[in-house]
Amino acid sequence: MRGFRLAGYLPAFLFVGLIASTTSAQSPSTSEPTSVAGSHSPSADSDDNAATGEIAEVTLYRDSALVTREIQIKLDKGSREVVVQGLPEQLIPNSVFAEGTEAIAIRAVRVIQDPIDGSVRKEVQQLDAELASLSNDLKDLVHVQQLTQGHLSELGQLFTFTHKTVQDDLNRGVLDADTLKSMWSLVHDQREELSDRLHSVERKREEINEKIQQTNRERAKLTAGSPKTRYSARIFVDVAPPENADATDAQTSTTIRLSYSVQGCQWSPQYSIKGEVDSDQVALRYGAIIQQLSGEDWNGVQLTLSTASPSVSASGPTLTPLRVAAIPLHQASEEVRELLERANDPFGNDLSIQSNMSQANQQAIPSQSAGGAYLQNKLQSLRSKQRQVEYSAPGTKGRAAEQKRDVALNRIAGEMQEIELRASSTTARGLAADAEDEVASQTYPLEGVVSLQSRREQQLVEIVDTQFDGKLYHTATPLLSSFAYREVELKNHLKIGLLSGPASIYLDDRFVGTMTLPTTASGQRLTIGFGADGQVRTRRELVSKEESVQGGNKRLRSTYKLVVNNFKDREIRVRVLDRIPLSGQSQQTSVELGDTSAPLSDDALYLRMLRPLGILRWDLEVPESSHGSKAFEIVYTYSVEFDRSHVLSVPPATDKDLAELNTGDAFGGGMGGGLGQ
Repeated sequence: MRGFRLAGYLPAFLFVGLIASTTSAQSPSTSEPTSVAGSHSPSADSDDNAATGEIAEVTLYRDSALVTREIQIKLDKGSREVVVQGLPEQLIPNSVFAEGTEAIAIRAVRVIQDPIDGSVRKEVQQLDAELASLSNDLKDLVHVQQLTQGHLSELGQLFTFTHKTVQDDLNRGVLDADTLKSMWSLVHDQREELSDRLHSVERKREEINEKIQQTNRERAKLTAGSPKTRYSARIFVDVAPPENADATDAQTSTTIRLSYSVQGCQWSPQYSIKGEVDSDQVALRYGAIIQQLSGEDWNGVQLTLSTASPSVSASGPTLTPLRVAAIPLHQASEEVRELLERANDPFGNDLSIQSNMSQANQQAIPSQSAGGAYLQNKLQSLRSKQRQVEYSAPGTKGRAAEQKRDVALNRIAGEMQEIELRASSTTARGLAADAEDEVASQTYPLEGVVSLQSRREQQLVEIVDTQFDGKLYHTATPLLSSFAYREVELKNHLKIGLLSGPASIYLDDRFVGTMTLPTTASGQRLTIGFGADGQVRTRRELVSKEESVQGGNKRLRSTYKLVVNNFKDREIRVRVLDRIPLSGQSQQTSVELGDTSAPLSDDALYLRMLRPLGILRWDLEVPESSHGSKAFEIVYTYSVEFDRSHVLSVPPATDKDLAELNTGDAFGGGMGGGLGQ
C-alpha cells in the first residue's frame, strides 16, 4: 500500500456504520465539510461539488472485486471532511476503507445510503429502456389489432347487407350477376387480407410478450439482492501543513485512496492451445472470461485476477484433540454400521456385517455405491464442505467467528478420520488425497491497463501467452482403439499455477477438439492431447491360452501380442498400455504377470500409482517405417489361479474405476495435470 500509515487506514465498519443521507453527518471538528473539488465548502449532498475520483486498481476475485479509487485534492490544514459520491450500486458497505499519505491521516470513513426509486446501474437502465421500447411496440400492435378487428367487423356487416340485397334481387328477378361477382370478390379479398394481417399481428404480439418476459427475467436476475440505493462516502481526515511551509500556505495537495468491495462480478479461466505435427513445442494462451456487473465502468485500470477469498480469516484454524471411544456394534447407528460395512468391503462382495443386520436395514444400504467408491464419494463431500466452511468465515467478525469456524472444521475432520479408522488398509490407501483439484491461492497481475465496462456480455482478457518446450509421444491402447493419440508432456515453467478450465485444442491451425485443462501448479507436469494420428496404428492379439488344474485350483495362462505400426518416416516415442486382471478377492483369486518381451516402464509415478491396479505400460522408441512384417511387437504372459469350482466374472466398469485412475500424467493418457514433478 502506498503511503500507508496506521492512522491512515480505517475500515468503515469500525465507525458508525450506515446512516441515511438525510441525516446530518458532522465532522469530528467544528470545521465545515470540504469538497473534493477544491477550495470552498459545499453541502455534502450537493452533486455539483462532489467528485468520484478515478478508478486506478481492481483486484478481481472469483465472485467479487476490490476496487481502489484515487482522489486528487487540495485541503486546508486541520480537521476536514472529504465527500466522495457515485459509488456503485453493488457496493459492500462494510468493506469501504481509505488510505492517506504522510500529510493526511484518515480518522474515519462513513458510508451514506440514499434510497432511490430505480436502479442507477447502466445495464439495468438498458434493460428498462428495452422494456419501455417493447411496451410501446406492444401498444402499437394492440392498436393495429383493434383497428383490423374493426375493419373485419365492418366487412361482416357489408357481407350481411350484400347477402340480403342478393336475396331481394332474386325475389324480384333483377339480379345483376357481374355486380354480385365483383362485390363477392371484393369482400373475399378484403377479409383474407385483414385476416392475414390480424394473424401476423397476433404472432408479433406473442413474440414481444415473450421478449418482455425474458427481459424481465434477466432484469430480476441482475437486480436480485441489490439494494435500491445510491452510495457515497465521507472521509474524515486530519491535514498536516506541508514541510517548510510558512503561515501563508493555505492548502496541501495530496491523494486519498478509497477502496471498497463490490459484488456482481466474477471470472473463470479459458485456454487456447496450439501445436504442430511432429513438434515438441506448444503455444498456450491463458485468458479469463469476466462477468462485470458491478454497476460502474473500469476504464484504464491496473487489473489483478486472484483466486483468493477476500473474506477468509488471516489466522489459520486450530487443531483440537481427536477423542475416540469403543462401543458395542449393536449400539452404533445405522450410518456407522453402513460405513463400517463399506469400509471393510471395498469390492462389495463379502457382506459379513450386513448378514447380521435385519432385512429392512439391508435394503436401506445403497446398492449403487459399494466399497471404495462409497467412501471416496463421502470423503469428497466432506472435503467440499470443509472448503466451504474455511472460505465462508469472514475475518472481520472477530475471534468468536474464528472459533466457530475452527469447531466446524474439526468436526468435519473428525468424520474424515472416522472413515480412515474404520477402513481396511487396502481401501484406506486408495482414499489418500494425493492430488487436489486446487492449487495454492493464485494472483495474476496483468501487464498494462485494462478497460472493462459494466454490461451483461462477457468480456475476455489475456493473462499469459507463452511457448512450452515439451516431449511429444504417442499413446497406444490397443484394447480400446486401433489408433494412437498424439500427446505432449509439458512442465509448467511459469511462476504461476494454471487453474482448471476449458481449453480449445488446435493442431497446425486446425481445430482438433476441446478438453478440460486440469489444475497444474508451477513446476508440475501437464499432458495435452492433440487427437488421433492415422499414421500410427495398433492391434492386440491373443496368441495362446492354456488351462491346467493344480490340486483344488484351476490355472489359466494367457499370452498376448501388442502390435504397433509406424507409417511415419521418423522414429517416434510410444506409450503402449494394456491391463491384466485385478483380483477383488485376493484370498480366492491370484493373478501373476509372467514374461514380457519388453520391460515395463520404470517411471516412478506409474509404478507407485498404476502398476498396483493391473495397468501395464511400456515406453518405447519405435523405428521409422515399422509396419507390416517390420511392425513393432510386445509379447507378454499372465496367469490367473482360482478355485476350480468357481468361474471368473468381470463386473462392468464404473465411475469408481475412473476415479481410482485420477493420477494425471502417471497414466500418460491425456488426462493432464497430475502428481509428479
